[in-house]
Amino acid sequence: MIEVVLALGIVGIAFIPLMGLLPVGLAASRGSMDSSVVSQIVQQIGADAAQADFEAISLLSGDRYFDGQAREMPAGDRARSLYQARLAVAADAESPHLRRLIVQVVRNPGGAVALARSGELGLWQDQGALPIVTRSLLIARSSAAGAR
Repeated sequence: MIEVVLALGIVGIAFIPLMGLLPVGLAASRGSMDSSVVSQIVQQIGADAAQADFEAISLLSGDRYFDGQAREMPAGDRARSLYQARLAVAADAESPHLRRLIVQVVRNPGGAVALARSGELGLWQDQGALPIVTRSLLIARSSAAGAR
């Protein structure tokens, strides 16, 4: 009987530090999942931009909403969304055949946190409460499109 109690004590002492590592592992898992979903969202937006007419690229600007599997949701389902993306298109007068599509993605379930906007493009300011991932995509007018 004493051996059993002693064995349970040893096992209990060994499990306490392991239980302390559980939150660290869960946070790392969530971080990698967020990175993966954000990458999928940026890829999807980049594919949409590549298929769009060059002159209509500016119509991509605005907010888009996504679920946990990077599937786009209608704007009316904002309350059920997990990720929010902000798109802005910047044109350069010196390079009329180039557009810069700026994509910001944040994990903001249901749009619970109001994100402040700044600058002429209306991009989100990083307030520290939510990490905002910003990616920039260059879109060039194809030579075939310029010949039309």
